[in-house]
Amino acid sequence: MKVLLGIVLLAVAAAAYYVYRNPTVVSPLVEDTPLESVVRKTLGTTRLYKWRDAKGTVHITDKAPPEGTEFEKLEYQNDANVVPSLPKKTIKKN
Repeated sequence: MKVLLGIVLLAVAAAAYYVYRNPTVVSPLVEDTPLESVVRKTLGTTRLYKWRDAKGTVHITDKAPPEGTEFEKLEYQNDANVVPSLPKKTIKKN
C-alpha cells in the first residue's frame, strides 16, 4: 500500500512539474471555462488576440475581437521577452 501511494505521489509531482515548465499545455483544457483566469494567473501566462480590422489595421489586444472577425490566438509566459528583434539590415558599401 505504501509503495502504491509513493508511486501515485511521484506521478502527481512529475505532472505538476511538467505543467509548471510547460504552462501552455493546460490552456486548451481550461479554455472558455470559469477556471481559465485562475489557471492563467497561477501559471503566469497571457493570451493575446491578433486581428485585422476592415481598414487593414492590425490589432493585438487581450480582449477577443468582434464576432465574425478572423483572429489568431497568441500565448506568452509573463516572464518571457515578447518583443521581436529587429531584422538585420544589409549595408551597401559603394
